[in-house]
Amino acid sequence: ENYGSVIRLEVTEKQKEVIASNLESLAQAYACRDSCKAFAIYDDSEVVGFILLQVDRKDNYYDIWRIMIGKQHQGKGYGEQALRLAIDFQIKQGAKVIHLSHQTNNYGPSKIYQKLGFIYTGEIEDGEVLMEYIVKT
Repeated sequence: ENYGSVIRLEVTEKQKEVIASNLESLAQAYACRDSCKAFAIYDDSEVVGFILLQVDRKDNYYDIWRIMIGKQHQGKGYGEQALRLAIDFQIKQGAKVIHLSHQTNNYGPSKIYQKLGFIYTGEIEDGEVLMEYIVKT
């Protein structure tokens, strides 16, 4: 019921070049509904962002497909908090490795990813630099 709030969130003009719209992400989540989990990111009752996870228990594959924070809410720590929650969620789903990627022309968020424990795999796929988080047991 909150998809309208998610769709209305906007990123900066520069970020529009490197992240899919939330409308596209919600369409992908619907098309892949057996393995995708879409979440709005809230501050109290206000939607401030969106995150899309892949949880594929059958193939043991866990991915953070998308994360976005609305331009007026950026720089307030929401992204880092949401990523921490996403990592915890996926670990509870059985993840041993969590994947994510970013475009080769968008290294801005990589500092947060690395701070949280993601490392570069050395692979580039479809113009995206691959990273992974290895769950410590």
